[in-house]
Amino acid sequence: MASIRNATGLVALLLIAGCGAATDSASPVTGNTDASFTAVFVVRPSPVFQDYELDDDILENINDVDSRIASLAGLYRESEITAEELNTAADKIISEYSEDPFLRIAIPQLVSVSTLNALLENEEANGLESYIAHHTQILVDNHSPHAEKISQALEVLDGYWNREEIRTAAKKAIDNAEYYLGKSNAHVAAKASEDQSSTDVPMKELQGSRAKVYAEMGSGIQNLEQLLEE
Repeated sequence: MASIRNATGLVALLLIAGCGAATDSASPVTGNTDASFTAVFVVRPSPVFQDYELDDDILENINDVDSRIASLAGLYRESEITAEELNTAADKIISEYSEDPFLRIAIPQLVSVSTLNALLENEEANGLESYIAHHTQILVDNHSPHAEKISQALEVLDGYWNREEIRTAAKKAIDNAEYYLGKSNAHVAAKASEDQSSTDVPMKELQGSRAKVYAEMGSGIQNLEQLLEE
């Protein structure tokens, strides 16, 4: 169990597919994992986290939600459920975690990035704009660093959202991604030996996964900056 004692420190987790999580926080929590990051979420520092305990139940909830939304997204991709049903189910999951201060920020990011990813893969985007807009706004409002996914969504929403709405979302998304990149990179060197000893993932593979995540965020920031210039 890791306790978050410093309200001014970074609280950010990288969720990994499989069982367990690896963090880029000052109080890492790791488990047996594979090296494939399914999503990244950020919970920014706040006085509410003074003496907050990030315990095993929290991590189990996170992994459970990751599995549930992945299954729902899979059903949508297979046309077993509609976009409306996917959206309704995603919102229901988010609503289940509104009490815990950590989960009410983390869970919306995990749920909405998976939902948005599935929606954006649909070649028939017409008619999906309301759902795409909904989950894009959730990601932006909850400090998700998934700049590339948000930039893709904003391209689809051009015309559905006005230029000011697009620009506002793009600016926030850039800030969120840059915040994560700046904070997490500062911890990488200090965590190297810890990662090696506390997970089953070879350090080279773990660093490779991190590098891929960082590269995607950097590409997303560039795309968002281009949107601001239009």
